[in-house]
Amino acid sequence: MGTGRNPIAVIAKAFISVNEEVIQIKRTVFSKKIETHWQDISELQLNITSIRFKYKNGSDLLFDYQKLDSDTIHNLRTTLVEIAKIKSIPVS
Repeated sequence: MGTGRNPIAVIAKAFISVNEEVIQIKRTVFSKKIETHWQDISELQLNITSIRFKYKNGSDLLFDYQKLDSDTIHNLRTTLVEIAKIKSIPVS
């Protein structure tokens, strides 16, 4: 959809997978996968060590990425911002 990235995903150490329809998060290798659809997100909040997904229903989800390498973090943040822009989701 025009982001210039592989639509299959940005994959970060099997902890997060992002495409233009869904975000899948697995906080640890042994934890259950959490699936979030972009259509359910009202806002993305990026900070130095984490991403907070705020949902339209008022709940939120925090993904801490400080254990990822800097290139992966940069690619993840760039992809999230590009897709959020396409979907008209505010990023702060």
